[in-house]
Amino acid sequence: MFYLGFKMAFGKRKSFVLESDSNLEVSSTSAGRLFKEGLLTSLSNPKPILFFMAVFPQFIDTEQAYLSQFLILASAFCLLVLLIHFCYAEAFALASRYLWKAQDNL
Repeated sequence: MFYLGFKMAFGKRKSFVLESDSNLEVSSTSAGRLFKEGLLTSLSNPKPILFFMAVFPQFIDTEQAYLSQFLILASAFCLLVLLIHFCYAEAFALASRYLWKAQDNL
C-alpha cells in the first residue's frame, strides 16, 4: 500500500488522448513491468499477510513438517484466488460484450 501511495504521489503521470470516437491512444507499459508492479503490490498488501497469520495456524499440524503443510495451503489459496479472478474476468467480459452490443443498438 505504501508503494502504491508513493508511486501515485511521485511517479510519472500517464495520460490518454481520445482522438476520435473509436481510437484511444494510451501510453504503453510492458507486460513484465506490469507483472512486477502487481507482484510488489500484492506482496506488500497487509490483508493476505494477516489472513495467513490468522487462518493458517489452525490448519497446521505441529507434529508434521511445517514447510510442506504451508506450501500445500498456500498453493490451494493461490489456486482459489486465480479461479475467483478468472470468474470475475469472464463475468466482466460478458458484461462488456453485452454493453457494447447495447450501445451499438442506440
